[in-house]
Parts: sequence; structure tokens; C-alpha cells
Amino acid sequence: MAEPDFPANEEPPVDDNAPLDHLRQQYQELAAMAGSAFALDACDRALHHVLKVVGGNGLRERHRFERRYRDFQAMPLHINAHEDRVTERLGRHLLGLPLDKF
Repeated sequence: MAEPDFPANEEPPVDDNAPLDHLRQQYQELAAMAGSAFALDACDRALHHVLKVVGGNGLRERHRFERRYRDFQAMPLHINAHEDRVTERLGRHLLGLPLDKF
């Protein structure tokens, strides 16, 4: 058996920041996801207001608004921006359950 790098009467060195670093990383990921979900919701509301202003003609092909509106409608389908995924991860974090890796 190999000899430890510290005297027998001392405790082995412990990296006290390792668990905190992991929690900080999880928190930052969750905060980014929540921020993305909030931004998507704000953009959705803004686009609906613009749609009311431009009317049905704004949804015709080749209208400047149509492409932007169509692109935005597909954006929330991205897995990391999907409302169900974001709220599930936030809930798991708040309940102290392990977060799945994706």
C-alpha cells in the first residue's frame, strides 16, 4: 500500500470548493435556461403585437415580417428552450433531484 502524501496525524487535504463549483455550474446552466425561456416569451408577446399591427398581409410569403415570424415560431421547439424542459429542470433543481445530462 502506498504511503499518503500527508503525515498520519493530519487529515487528508479536501477540496472544499468541488461541491460548490458543481452547484455553481448547475445554477448557471439553469439561470441561462430560465433567461432563455423568459426572452422567448417576451419575443412571442412582441411578435403577436407586431402581427396585430401588420395584419394578415404580414403573413404573406416574401413579406419582411413573415420570415421572421416563421423563424421565431420554430425557435421554442429547440429542446433547451422548450418550456416543459426548462420548468422540469428548474423543479428538479429546487427539489434536490439529480439533473439529467443533455
